[in-house]
Amino acid sequence: MQQALLERDETYREAKARLTQHQADKERSLAALRAIEVRIREGQLVEREEIERDLRAMLVRFRQRFMGLGPRIAAMVPGELKSVVKQAVEAELRVALKEMADAEILD
Repeated sequence: MQQALLERDETYREAKARLTQHQADKERSLAALRAIEVRIREGQLVEREEIERDLRAMLVRFRQRFMGLGPRIAAMVPGELKSVVKQAVEAELRVALKEMADAEILD
């Protein structure tokens, strides 16, 4: 009987130690979460979705301006060369944009 009581006491102490450890883990996790929330409020951290949305919008604007270079550059050369220059510039820009699109930046 005394042995059974000792074993129960030992089991109780082990369970209590595990519970104490889990409670400490929980408190550390909550503290880390609160620290992250503070950094978000202070602007030190930004949501990934927000960055991706802004980056995509910036890249769309960049592509539009980039593709507008052909006609602008063509306007600077003599009339008979305008079409050739415009096509050459646009072809090179498409190649550059394709290379950028194929890059695995956001993955």
